[in-house]
Amino acid sequence: MLVDDSSTGGAFAATQLTNAGLIEGLDGYGVRLVGTQDDLVANSGTISGTVAALDLGGGNDTLRLDTGSVIGGLADGGDGFDTLEVLGTVTLGEAVNFE
Repeated sequence: MLVDDSSTGGAFAATQLTNAGLIEGLDGYGVRLVGTQDDLVANSGTISGTVAALDLGGGNDTLRLDTGSVIGGLADGGDGFDTLEVLGTVTLGEAVNFE
């Protein structure tokens, strides 16, 4: 899932993504958000990717992991002051750039 301006530039507005199913990047990212907005990803399902599960880009982003969340691969908060909220028992690969 790629969120951008349709030309790989920054998205026009902040993104709020709620996932309770499966998002799987078979040849790249599970979720990639481009831009400097303050995005929110709330997950209780599975997000995975071969390059990275999540790339939140710039901005002060929040990754909220509810019970049952699976992040299969790298979760990258990117630039900005990023928050990782763990609200139960989760499976988390590697997390970087969360302050």
